[in-house]
Amino acid sequence: MSAPCLIATNRERHTLNYIRARQFAKKKKTILVKWETDHKDWEQKPIGKSFIDEAMQDPCFYEYFVKGADGYITDNINCNMINGTPIRLHSLSFNKEQNIFYHDVKQKSKENVIHLPFPPLAINVILTKEDATEKLWKDITLFPGKVILPIVYKRKRATYSQPVPLPSANFYPASTITIKSRFPIELAFAMTVHKAMGRTFKKIILSLSKRKLDIAQMSYESIYVALSRVKHRDDINLFLNGDNPSQQWQTMEYITDLKQEAYIQKYLRHYNEQKQTNNK
Repeated sequence: MSAPCLIATNRERHTLNYIRARQFAKKKKTILVKWETDHKDWEQKPIGKSFIDEAMQDPCFYEYFVKGADGYITDNINCNMINGTPIRLHSLSFNKEQNIFYHDVKQKSKENVIHLPFPPLAINVILTKEDATEKLWKDITLFPGKVILPIVYKRKRATYSQPVPLPSANFYPASTITIKSRFPIELAFAMTVHKAMGRTFKKIILSLSKRKLDIAQMSYESIYVALSRVKHRDDINLFLNGDNPSQQWQTMEYITDLKQEAYIQKYLRHYNEQKQTNNK
């Protein structure tokens, strides 16, 4: 469960993170906690409460917490916790009334997913990068001997907003909504190739099947970035669509037609020309 699935779009990221978070919670015999994100500018919003409620079951409307899951920071919090810093989710913090509500719901719930009507005060995370030593964080860590830090709600700097497409269903059209996370944290079960840039993983799962929309397709450059996130080719597993192996491999045929962007070809051509000139 620790290998991230590298995908092309945030639409896929929201869906896969939710699916794999539920699987992770079930495997670890724990619970998945969710609460609503901030959202606005719902274009082509469904008409009628029942349709709106149905559309809002989409994973993009929620933030998730599951104890022990890997994640990463999505903002520059300080010089030691920047965008992309790897973390592991440890616990949630609430005020007194919220804590009573949370444990009451947790005790009564027959499902392994709990929907909170409010966000927690903080998500407490473990820094998993090698240089995250206790000495550096001893004044603010929550537990002596470990590096466990609170990422609080209502930070001075808000996380960025992103438009997310919603599929159509039950007689209402496809739509788009702008989502803003309350916490600068994302689960790392799935991440976009863009977010994976500059990182090295032990293993990855690469989603390479052709998408329906060209704008959501893997490009020549994104495939190169994805393949270069691991040290050995045996550390790459493929996630392909299709009912049988023959159909699954056919979904990758588009890759043979991919080419570098024209500006990259031009850059490389001039770079090689300059290199040859300097060597004379």
